[in-house]
Amino acid sequence: MAASTARASEPAADDRPPTPLSGLSESEAAARRARGMGNDASISSGRGYLAILRQNAFTPVNVLLIIIAMVLVALGLLGDAVVTAVLVLVNVVVGVAQETRAKRSLDRLSVLTRPTAVLRRDGIERAIDPREAVLGDLLVVTRGDQLLLDGRVVGGEIEVDESLLTGEADPIPKQVGDEVLSGSFCVAGSGTFEATRVGAESFANQLTAGARAFREDVTPIQRDVARVMRAMSLLVAVTAVPVAIALVLRFGELPAVESARAAAVLVALVPQGLVVMVTVTYALAIVRLAGDKALIQRSSAVESMSRVDVLCLDKTGTLTTPLIEMAGIEPYVQEDELGPALGDFLASAALATRSADAIRAVYPGMARAVAVEVPFSSELRWSGLRFAVMGSDGATSVSAGHAYAMGAQEVLLPRLAAGSAATGAAIAARVTDWADQGLRVMLFARVPDGAELLPSEGTTSPPDGLVPMAVLALREQLRGDVAATLARFRDAGVELKLISGDNPETVAALARQVGLHVEGGAVSGLDLAELDDEALAAAIDSASVFGRVPPSLKARLVRALRARGHWVAMVGDGVNDVLSLKQAHLGISMQSGSQATRAVADIVLLEDRFSALPEAVIEGQRIITGMQDSLHLFLARAMYMSMVIFGAALLGLVIPVSPRHNTVLALITVGIPAIFLAVWARPARPGLDSLRRILRLVIPPATACAMLALPIYAWYIRGGDVQLARTAFTTFAVFCGLALLPLLEPPIGESMSGADADGSDWRPTLLALGLLALFGLFFALEPVRAFFELTPLSWGDVALLAVLALAWALLVMLFWRVRLVDRLRITWRRLRR
Repeated sequence: MAASTARASEPAADDRPPTPLSGLSESEAAARRARGMGNDASISSGRGYLAILRQNAFTPVNVLLIIIAMVLVALGLLGDAVVTAVLVLVNVVVGVAQETRAKRSLDRLSVLTRPTAVLRRDGIERAIDPREAVLGDLLVVTRGDQLLLDGRVVGGEIEVDESLLTGEADPIPKQVGDEVLSGSFCVAGSGTFEATRVGAESFANQLTAGARAFREDVTPIQRDVARVMRAMSLLVAVTAVPVAIALVLRFGELPAVESARAAAVLVALVPQGLVVMVTVTYALAIVRLAGDKALIQRSSAVESMSRVDVLCLDKTGTLTTPLIEMAGIEPYVQEDELGPALGDFLASAALATRSADAIRAVYPGMARAVAVEVPFSSELRWSGLRFAVMGSDGATSVSAGHAYAMGAQEVLLPRLAAGSAATGAAIAARVTDWADQGLRVMLFARVPDGAELLPSEGTTSPPDGLVPMAVLALREQLRGDVAATLARFRDAGVELKLISGDNPETVAALARQVGLHVEGGAVSGLDLAELDDEALAAAIDSASVFGRVPPSLKARLVRALRARGHWVAMVGDGVNDVLSLKQAHLGISMQSGSQATRAVADIVLLEDRFSALPEAVIEGQRIITGMQDSLHLFLARAMYMSMVIFGAALLGLVIPVSPRHNTVLALITVGIPAIFLAVWARPARPGLDSLRRILRLVIPPATACAMLALPIYAWYIRGGDVQLARTAFTTFAVFCGLALLPLLEPPIGESMSGADADGSDWRPTLLALGLLALFGLFFALEPVRAFFELTPLSWGDVALLAVLALAWALLVMLFWRVRLVDRLRITWRRLRR
């Protein structure tokens, strides 16, 4: 085994005597807690409330808008100041309210998946919340348990995985006296350790002090939004220069009032609402998915769900329930020899597995002193022990007692004694028969007297000369919703891969029972282990069922799928699945899974609700579609407004909108539609380059709008009535913004935009008509019209603007049909050559 590459500092010496093996007494534990020696580090599922408020309120754009609002108040422009401040207030209130709601829900749900610790006090073992532990407590760990405190081993032998702390995946053996670190987990054996560091002083808490409360993973959508924000901020800064020059040329100086109003409009063009929308959308999605029994532990999982095209599944505990029962036994020795040997072996071995529990229920035994033990691990696929024998002088012999081995037949059969050929053939036939029925098969054998359990240093194979005693068959119960759930994935175009440590024939039989096509036959991990990465990738592409796959190979298979360009999700429940869950884009664990598996998973299926997975994928796809629809609206408005403002400045014209006109445009053409489009979003698998696709859709309507809106504004302002010109521009922009909704989501037929619209949808068109009526109501109500600085337009003006908006729509459809953006990009590449 590899040695650990990272160690915490040694525990500080103190005057505490060693804790007896019976553990502390309850009174001692209470006294230590009173002295501040408790494990009081808090566990939080998200940021604190102040952090939520700070991140939503004090963004650079918000701060700048508040400063502008204060300047407007100082200049006596109270209405403009209110409009500017309301933009900030709405974003902050909505963002804080929704994130707070999500945090409360997740704090309640996190209790369901919080790991528990088993400690020993007054000689009694019981499961507790880790926060109840104190310095010096004795904690008991078995295979699959996460170590929740730092400590020193005082009993037993274990192997731990410290990959969550060091990145090193090799198991590290720990014996009495060795230090163990919180955040690692037990992969083999069982033992007891004394807590030496608790609370904030533990290694895991120190390692994650700055990031433990909230892991904020940057997803592709978030990266796209950040790029858009940077680009728009730069564009606004560039646009501000000609706007300032135009104001100086018009007024002979830089007027304070017009400058402040122009600044309010320009800064508001930065689509800060996108950041709030991403955060809120993800937070609400996490809460909704929790209602479907899928607890999201990392925000990136929301987006990853929408991109999954290969779903890898472990068998035991995933396709099957945790319940395992004995289905049959074929003995090769007398029952009076088999029963005590098998029962005592299982009662004495550190086998904390469901399979062992099922056999113990049929073959109870007596725990005996163990001289030597090889703990079971998924890599070894067998375990063994030699019983200790007490001599007449009271000394314990480590070699005189009987020794036994139990494990996979592929590992033990080749090690049978030379005279067991006939028995070996019978065993192989029985194993094949049971495996074809989907049963899990194990071999129990006696180790010859005098043989070492591990014949040589560094070996992982059992000794030769094994004497078979029995073949045991175990039956797992399939989950009732598995077949229907997997069928939904197949219908959605998701490729399914079943990867298990069990016999390939057993795995293939269960795969057929749940309706999986066993393409290419069941592949054994023994045949895959020696393949290079290229051959391994080809093998996993051509088959769908894999058996006898150890954890390290399972992780290689997941990496091979990723290297082939797939977006991979891995579902597992055992400690043997941890490596592959970490390698996948999306790791998913059952709630009944091991603590280690739940710790590394992106999603935990509450109540082991396997049927929640398709809903989670669909919800993820719907979220991404809704975000992309919102990006269309935000970007289209920001781009055409920037173009028109820049063009007007070059022509020496004042800015085409006031802060109040800008509010009308933001509310009617972006704010309200974005909310409804997010709610109505339909699932569709996102493309790999979503921002390029979005720009391909947005640039044509934004460019066409600017091409028509600037002449409209210049025509109306020639009479000197700035408010009339701004009203005409605002009206035309509203017409175009609302017409964009049915263009992107047509009520009849397919969208000419090339968007992934799944059929027609009348709702966006009806929404556009409703918002058009709302805009008309702004004109009809005199106080509203006056507040938003709208000048009544003649019916002739309205008709003209409507006709021009229709021309805009035809121009947009033409640009989309000829793929204007793609053509321009190709032309640009040719010119650069």
